[in-house]
Amino acid sequence: MQFKLIFLILWIICGPQTFASEFVENNVSFNFTYIPHEGDGLPNAGVLECTHERIRDLPDWKVVCGKNEKTYTAHIILRQAQKSSEPQTMLEIMYWITEPGDTPTSVRKYHSVSANIYLREKTDLFRMVLYQGVENDQSSLRLEVKR
Repeated sequence: MQFKLIFLILWIICGPQTFASEFVENNVSFNFTYIPHEGDGLPNAGVLECTHERIRDLPDWKVVCGKNEKTYTAHIILRQAQKSSEPQTMLEIMYWITEPGDTPTSVRKYHSVSANIYLREKTDLFRMVLYQGVENDQSSLRLEVKR
């Protein structure tokens, strides 16, 4: 009886339609850009190009925009999964930002978005652009992902 219960639980969790998952973070390139939502009306006013470096072995990145003008921590998980029946491709996206508080002792601010995208046919990621609001949605941290 206990074996049947364990089997039933595993079947419900895994099921016959389970996707074979693959992390894609190591097979893509990231590019971050800081974009203010309000400016003086000039194209690209206040836009800052960003650099990023991995934090340890976590899916976290230290993002520095401009000449150390803005600093964020980006938590990014991209997973692609495929199976033989519809939907054949699933993309899982987690893009979370931690921004420092206004002072060194103030509370950090957190912003996040997660999504699962289901595609009818088998396909690979080519390019994706995501925007995450920062600074009380006065600006965005744009993430471009390319394979």
